[in-house]
Amino acid sequence: MTTFPGSLGDLVARAEGWPIYCTAPMFVHRLLIVNIVSSFRREFPSATFVNSRTLDRRANDRLRHWPAECNRYGAGIVVTRGEGYPEPADPFAGLAGEHVVSIGVGLEITDLAGLGRPVGWHPVVFPATYWLARFAVEPFTEIEPARYARLLPAVDAEPFRPVIGPWPPLTDAGGA
Repeated sequence: MTTFPGSLGDLVARAEGWPIYCTAPMFVHRLLIVNIVSSFRREFPSATFVNSRTLDRRANDRLRHWPAECNRYGAGIVVTRGEGYPEPADPFAGLAGEHVVSIGVGLEITDLAGLGRPVGWHPVVFPATYWLARFAVEPFTEIEPARYARLLPAVDAEPFRPVIGPWPPLTDAGGA
């Protein structure tokens, strides 16, 4: 099967047959992630997509089990829902709103990336959905468990290798 670089098919190929972990903050409606993961399964029936929301009942269940489970996955997909965009915004005109992840999802992204696993981002600006292979995880200055970081497009990042930290990256203004 031929896949386009940076596509969902590319991420599936990079997972090399290992299960793909699909995660979302607890404030993303359970049915939304169920429908998105179901669509992935229909598109790639030979791949195994694991919905994190079916693995745990409470947010701290995920934090408790994740360290032992993260090595089981060949890739990750983060699902977010845009919040706070202006009402007249056209959801089909591009990514809108703030896409926030909780500390649990932030740790999952960081751990998967640290293991060298590819991680993709599936943002939703209802009713539109998007797919990004290049993104950054920018922690907030004031961190709360449910508002740990925002996800941002990062066109200069490596595909499926999220940048963890400020975006754009801070540079040394003083020169070399």
